[in-house]
Amino acid sequence: MLIAATGHRPDKLGGHGVNDEQLEGIAGNYLELMRPAGAITGMALGWDTRFALAALAIGIPLHAAVPFEGQERVWPWQAQQLFRSILSRCASVTVIS
Repeated sequence: MLIAATGHRPDKLGGHGVNDEQLEGIAGNYLELMRPAGAITGMALGWDTRFALAALAIGIPLHAAVPFEGQERVWPWQAQQLFRSILSRCASVTVIS
């Protein structure tokens, strides 16, 4: 079984009182429970990134489905670095468009 995830961006999450560590914990708990053979995400800021980090932390092969080349270029520098770090640890990276 593969699990794919996408969700809200940080500007949409702030009003819910959820922070990065909480998101990663929620994703990790779910992935631990389901134990998929792999995880897929689009690598956007927010939930996608935290889901990716949780999968990597547990040792679940991560597959990135990046919407387009340079998706991260308009993000803050720190987010760009995290994006590249995650991609370097993925089992596969596919640029969709």
